[in-house]
This record gives sequence, structure tokens and C-alpha cells, in this order.
Amino acid sequence: MKDYKIKIQEKDNFCLCSVLQAIFRKYEIYFSQEEIAKNLTPLGNGFLPGDDKIKEFLRNKFNYEFYLHDETPFNEPDMLLKEMNQYHGIVGINHHVYLLEEFKDPILQMIDPKAIKIIEKNILLVRREMEEKDGFFGLLKYICSSWFYIYKPTSFKNYKMKLSGLKILELNKKYNLIEDLCERESQNPEGIDLELRVGRVEKIAGESFLGITDRSSPKTELIGDINDGNKKITMGPGDYFLVKTIEKIKKANNEKSKKEKENKKEKIRQKLKGKKDSDLTRKKKSLVFTGRKYPKSRDLKVSAIDPKSPRLVPAPKYETLTSAI
Repeated sequence: MKDYKIKIQEKDNFCLCSVLQAIFRKYEIYFSQEEIAKNLTPLGNGFLPGDDKIKEFLRNKFNYEFYLHDETPFNEPDMLLKEMNQYHGIVGINHHVYLLEEFKDPILQMIDPKAIKIIEKNILLVRREMEEKDGFFGLLKYICSSWFYIYKPTSFKNYKMKLSGLKILELNKKYNLIEDLCERESQNPEGIDLELRVGRVEKIAGESFLGITDRSSPKTELIGDINDGNKKITMGPGDYFLVKTIEKIKKANNEKSKKEKENKKEKIRQKLKGKKDSDLTRKKKSLVFTGRKYPKSRDLKVSAIDPKSPRLVPAPKYETLTSAI
């Protein structure tokens, strides 16, 4: 049993959205059913389960294979269902989508997102129903184990990278974030990211236990080490490895960054301290800073007073203290 945390479909045509949401949640990927629906192609009272849009939506995180009921490999859905049983499978029957919970030949156990209940059907009856009323099979394999969520995007492809490779190299000169970068990556990186090199690969070979007082880490088995001359390893579907990079990555010192910001703000406050309006002039207009005595730069409001008239006039396009002085 795969123990899916499935939510009831929120609308009559959201059965596919509910099923995909349950699969995502297995990997701590959190989408609402509405967000999933925005990335699918509507069709009648549902969504297309096998067009390019859903494949594009899934492609970075899942390998998705779609088969009509009469187009399964070797025309034998039993073989496909066994693979779906190992990974994740969706079954469409008569314009309704079910989530495959388990396949024990010849019985399919499927979760109905409309009622959140498991139904059991014989594969022969399912095939007959598909031939009469249409149907399909969908196989999903998770292919990205290093992805984590910072915020909820409306699709995988809208995920925004925080720093480009060139920006990291620029910061690296000041903060030394990554050590031992290869010459190509440090001088002329390809694309918009930086590529790290694998130095050592290990595989978990034992069991672990994480209790309140008793704890034990699993043992590992060495697969390959570049220092020993092992430069090639073979990875099979579903394999998980512990990888040590040649490069050393340092954690950003947030405290240092906070101190630098505070020092900049303090310098601005010191510049303002004891200043008169006549000392802060530009284009014959005095700048008046309203707010707290020594406000933070983002809270400053700047206005201008015409020396010839006491009335307030629009500020000369100054929005913050840092842009005004």
C-alpha cells in the first residue's frame, strides 16, 4: 500500500488534478488543485491527460508515459500495470480518473478522488469497460530527488533561480562561497548555472534509527572515489546515492551580512545627525525627511520645500534617503 494523502476533488472536473496532487504530496511538492488545473488543457468536463501541456508541466520532475487503452506495450496492460505498481499510476475509465493504489493480478485497487474510497476491479472487466467507453493508463516516475520548495509556483517551469552563475562568481570573489571550482566554471561557465564535479559516491547499506535517546546512522558502501581512479559508475532506475563534490561550498554568513547593513544604516544616521536644511540642498530646494528621528532607509519619505515659499511642493523624484544624498 502506498498510503497516498489524497484530497477529494474540489470540482466535478478536477479528478485528474486531485490524483496528480496526491502523487506530488508523496514528495512534499505542494500544489493546490486550482494551480494544477491552470497547467492542464481543458476539454469538455475535464482535462487532456496526454497532451504536450501536461508533459511539459511534469517533465522536469517526473517521467510521464501516457497510453491509450489499446496502445499499451505489446498490447499487454498487465506488464504496464506492474510497472505502475512499482512507481505511480493513473487510470482513466469513461472520462473519470482513478489513482492506482495496488495491482495484484488480476485485481486493480484504485482510489476514486470523487469519494476518497478504494474500489476493486478485475483487469479484464476494466479492459472491456475501456473498449466500450474509452480509457487510458498513465505511468509517472519521479526523477528529481534534490528539489525543494521555497514558494508555490503556478508551474514547474516558472521556478525562478535566485542567483545566476555569473552572479555567484561575482560574489565568490568577496565571500569565497565555493572553493576549488574547475577552470572552466571559474573562468567561462556554460549556460546560466555552475556545474559541480562528483568526487566520491557512496550507497546506504545499512539501517538507521532516530529515537529520542537512541540514534544510529546507516552504514555506507563505497561505490567510487575519483582519488582511487574510479571515474565511472552505473546508476539504475530508482537508485539513491550519497555524493561528495570536489568543490567545497560554504554556508553564507547571514550575521555578517546583517552587520554590514546595520553599519550602512548607522553611517546614514550619523550623516543626518545635527544637519540643517541648508546642509541638504540640491537644485535650490531643501530636503525635509519626515518620520522617526533616525528612520530606516526603506521608511524614509522625502518632500521638498521651496526656499521662497513655505508651502510644500512635490519632491524632486527622491524616494529614499540613499537616492536623495
